[in-house]
Amino acid sequence: MTFFNGLMFILACYLAGSIPMGFVLVKLFTGKDLRTIGSGNVGSTNAKRAAGPIVGGLSFVYDSVKGAAAVLIGMHLAGPFWAMAGGMAAFLGHLYPVWLKFKGGKGVATGVGIAVALFPPSSLMAAVVWIIVRVTTGYVSLASVTATISVVAFVVLANISPFYNVCVPIIGAMIVWRHRGNFQRILEGCENRAPKYLFAGRDR
Repeated sequence: MTFFNGLMFILACYLAGSIPMGFVLVKLFTGKDLRTIGSGNVGSTNAKRAAGPIVGGLSFVYDSVKGAAAVLIGMHLAGPFWAMAGGMAAFLGHLYPVWLKFKGGKGVATGVGIAVALFPPSSLMAAVVWIIVRVTTGYVSLASVTATISVVAFVVLANISPFYNVCVPIIGAMIVWRHRGNFQRILEGCENRAPKYLFAGRDR
């Protein structure tokens, strides 16, 4: 891939990552601005709160697919470096979407897509970690962050690539940072807890 083509690929991944599907679907189905509901976040969890599990689920799937697609297309076109670069661009697009004045989601779903495409064993491990933390604590935010950290640890310990060893921790740190408000509410005892049954969580 030439340098120019690489830049165009990165730009395309960023723009695709910037599409705020949760915002779009909530606007389409309810006529409301997702940024004014619940946490104000445009990710899938807040979309579920605003418009129900189907909309939340569709948002999560799209946000995951855009991360995975960027990785897989990059891998097909030019190999591991561009796969990770494309995934990173889609992730940054999700966090800082040009369409919403650079105020986006927390990146968990897009990170899931990147992990599934690049590191399938780590995504399985993260799913187990997420379920355990979610069921035992009731905090979706804590489960998401713990699962993210498990992926970062897996990639770094596996030492798959020096480039991956830099990019994956950056993605993980950004996801953790975007959840800082959740941590504060957990410490204050006012973070929403999910019901006991699985996949019903709310992360305000």
